[in-house]
Amino acid sequence: MSPLAKRVFLAGLCVLALVADAEPRRRALLVGINEYSSQASKALAGGRFQNLEGAVNDVELMRDLLRSVYKVKEAEIVVLTNQAAGRAAILNAIDQHLVAGAQSGDILFFYFSGHGSQVKNSLSEEADRLDESIVPADANDGVADIRDKELRRRFQPLLDRGARLTVILDSCHSGSGVRGLPRSAKTRFAPPDPRDVRDAYRGPTLEDGGALVLSAARDTDLAFETRGREGKRHGVFSWAWARAIRDAAPGEPAIDTFQRASARMALEQPEQVPVIAGNAEARFATFLGVRGDRQSDRVAVAVRSVESNGLVIIQGGWANGLTLESELRPATNPSSAVRLRVVALNGVSESAATVVTGSTDAIRSGSLLELVAWAPPQNRRLRVWVPHGDERVVSFARALAVAAKRSGLHCLEDPADGTANWIFRWDGESWESFDPERRGTRLGPSPDRKTMFRTLSRGMSLFVQIPVSRDINRRIAPESWAVERVERPDDADYILTGRLSRGRVEYAWVRPATDTRDRPQSTLPLRTDWHDGQKAGQVAAFLTEDLRRLQRIHLWQTLPSPPETQFNYRLGIRRQRDQMLITDRTLLAEELYGFVLRAVPGPRHNSAPRFVYVFMVDSHGRSVLIFPRGPIGSVENRFPRRNTSPAEISLGPDGSLIPQPPFGTDTYFLLSTEEALTNPWILEWDGVRTPDERGRTPLEHLILESMSGDRGVHLFPDSSQWSIERLSCTSVQRPRAQDLPVAGSR
Repeated sequence: MSPLAKRVFLAGLCVLALVADAEPRRRALLVGINEYSSQASKALAGGRFQNLEGAVNDVELMRDLLRSVYKVKEAEIVVLTNQAAGRAAILNAIDQHLVAGAQSGDILFFYFSGHGSQVKNSLSEEADRLDESIVPADANDGVADIRDKELRRRFQPLLDRGARLTVILDSCHSGSGVRGLPRSAKTRFAPPDPRDVRDAYRGPTLEDGGALVLSAARDTDLAFETRGREGKRHGVFSWAWARAIRDAAPGEPAIDTFQRASARMALEQPEQVPVIAGNAEARFATFLGVRGDRQSDRVAVAVRSVESNGLVIIQGGWANGLTLESELRPATNPSSAVRLRVVALNGVSESAATVVTGSTDAIRSGSLLELVAWAPPQNRRLRVWVPHGDERVVSFARALAVAAKRSGLHCLEDPADGTANWIFRWDGESWESFDPERRGTRLGPSPDRKTMFRTLSRGMSLFVQIPVSRDINRRIAPESWAVERVERPDDADYILTGRLSRGRVEYAWVRPATDTRDRPQSTLPLRTDWHDGQKAGQVAAFLTEDLRRLQRIHLWQTLPSPPETQFNYRLGIRRQRDQMLITDRTLLAEELYGFVLRAVPGPRHNSAPRFVYVFMVDSHGRSVLIFPRGPIGSVENRFPRRNTSPAEISLGPDGSLIPQPPFGTDTYFLLSTEEALTNPWILEWDGVRTPDERGRTPLEHLILESMSGDRGVHLFPDSSQWSIERLSCTSVQRPRAQDLPVAGSR
């Protein structure tokens, strides 16, 4: 090697070393607590703090995401669970693992899953004189909670050094979220600690200091647990966040990923609304930096091993966007004839595949694979709970409702319109009562009515949840791949509920734990229509049809997009009279609105033009194609035009609407695809046009099958560029003149 070549080579090594040094260091502290009992305080266990089921699962899920998606090294992840997550251990891990040695540009992550609470602080600047807190595992021994002000003090030094901090708290800080029909799902709230800490700290909040803080619920909400993948319990927010990460595009701003998670929660748990806090820089930065599994908009995973039977174990799976039947090829040799098909998803970060073409000789441990054809997953089914009993049970329930009215109690007729103080229901084996705090008590199969009413005061509200007869239950449509009957009400999206109205028993599907306060968030109806239950065959037919409508709405809300094909534009709505962008997602009747395409925030790059379709699914399950309109089809609906990438594109007069009854929460869908739909009217339901059997694209097949509730397996090759985005808005009647505030009044 010549001296000049040697100098060039050494200079190159130095540049590489500088680049390696410039790579931000990622470190994470994950805390999850299911067990709040301890040997020192068995008498208190289950007192202030009930044990949870999903917090430790949440931590394992987050660790898998960090390793598989963000390529965080195992040594940089510290995990504390259950009794190892005492107060001193958590604070010490924050100091030693996150704060100590933090440098400018480092990416640091603190995650907590467990109980949240509040602590009395008479010197607090907050009006309620309460500090929010997370509850350590040894709290039942009298150890103090970890307050938000303590976290501020500890994290501020690393923020001052220019490190990036992200905090996720899957807990809640208020117990005021009880509403609607009861769930038995566990919540992550513990009663406040009345011991006054007298802390006058006035330092900046974490978000003011530059951190990104994601909270599972508002201060006025509870945080719930739910059943996630493989039947495991998780925090509702953690499970929604994991799926949002799975679906996120490379370089996607954290605020967009948060909106994905929020949309999931609006579908599955509308009474729990998550919160994002942070300045613009934090919100529009990518979550935890650039993900390591998708480079240049391609899903890339590595081979872990090739088994003796030819099965290929892949380090990457569900969290990376892989699905059953998806196909992969060698990333370093795209022209290779080798193709692998995914045959199993093991957990969230591992999968197994078989070679369908070519030879396994080209595949070895460490080989990189990329997605070449994607199969839409069969998403979570709509979950329903159907309490039923024999005629004796139904007769008892009816008699109970009649007796309640005669006792001077206020009997709530519609649990979707308000929350009763007390609720009685049949769980399939026993009667249960739920008090105003939704504490449940089993009363046995044949309780005494006088005993049931003994604890109720005159004027209190009551709802008697009447079960269906076994005959009606038998006639309701059986399960399909899109609907699942569950055994516990806390797993249900809908509960089949009976009521006594005007002396007759009526039935409807009702969302549990929701009422009118949740209507703006819920992308599913709070309930269906009530149907007279006197004729078993007739009411079963009505309930079956309602279930099909709910199933159809649910399918559209959960229809996934390929993981690599996000469009660079999102749907927006402007009020036409003043061109104001609608940000509160409320649309007034008799007002004209126009749809616009808004570029994704952050650095923009040229977006390949796509055909754009906008359609609406209203709160009653009806679908209407809004854009393009008319009988021609896919004409003048390809954007952006002329190789430009404007910040906003108006869809013009055709892309406009005036909200009409029925009012409620409607979802507007933006479907973008490089290949035009041959028959855009398949996006409309109620048979506006008969779908043409000829020339259907794989996307059209998927749309039609989602509408019918049938699902085959369709592969989308990497040339199939399409995506679907959702925007939910609540349409309301225009306020009457007498309801508007008077000038000068307060």
